[in-house]
Amino acid sequence: MAGRVDDEGTTPIIFRLLAPPPFPNAPPQALAVGIEPDKIGAYVGKEALVKGGTLSFTGPRAREVILGPLSSLFFGGPSVGDGITVAGERLQVAGLLAGKEFDNRVMAPVVLMPLGTAQDVFNQPGSVSALLITALRVSDVAPVAEGIRERHPKLSVVTQEEIAENLDAVMEGQRIFFRLINNTVYVIAAVVVLIVMVMAVSERTREIGTLRAIGGSRWLVLRTIIFEAMLIGFIGGVLSIPIAFLLDRLVGFGLAEVVEAGSLIQIVTAAVLLSMIAAFLPAWQATRISPLEALHYE
Repeated sequence: MAGRVDDEGTTPIIFRLLAPPPFPNAPPQALAVGIEPDKIGAYVGKEALVKGGTLSFTGPRAREVILGPLSSLFFGGPSVGDGITVAGERLQVAGLLAGKEFDNRVMAPVVLMPLGTAQDVFNQPGSVSALLITALRVSDVAPVAEGIRERHPKLSVVTQEEIAENLDAVMEGQRIFFRLINNTVYVIAAVVVLIVMVMAVSERTREIGTLRAIGGSRWLVLRTIIFEAMLIGFIGGVLSIPIAFLLDRLVGFGLAEVVEAGSLIQIVTAAVLLSMIAAFLPAWQATRISPLEALHYE
């Protein structure tokens, strides 16, 4: 091969899906990965951190696992030293990777175990799912991949760049889906506020007429109604946040792990702006009410 391979970062691997994604386009909840005990860093990275236990196994066929944040949640949040059942076999938790459930699609769902243990647990003696090859330099990746394709045309070769492109394509579909949901919610919210404000204005026609009769300007009426709509939007936006998190705890979607503080501010801001926009038409109509006609309104 034209490129050079890092032997320390090259290892056979066994993959086995233990639990499907919790929602569309999400990583699996638990993915078993059998790997050579001295090559763990080749999969999780040399800078991977643990929040408990160690990032190593006691032997090549140790009945031990290292859990990622999402897989740990799937198995009920075990502590180091506890046992979990994988494919009917009891394995001991040797380490817990640090991080949040949905931060890293590679590390979050992982259930690491020694390669020999994985072959025993999944009844695959002497077989592997893939070969993880690490190039010495980034510039060596393409030559190494091309060399493997030329020598072994029946093998499927996927580089890290291609994996990233596939993930980005998957994420784009997810982003489009959630943008569609967001836009639908915005439209529904605007229509609801519009209906509420139209009803509020129609029920307070006499009050508006009285205000105009005693000298209230059209600008005062417009400002009052829009401010009321802003207040409704602000209160609704603020109250929606704890209600959403409460429902999330019941459903178990993991909203707290993916929502940032900036997103919450955007939600409240969007609620206020939508309320202002939806209230403008009924507010403008209210300014055109004749004081004399309004005072005779029943």
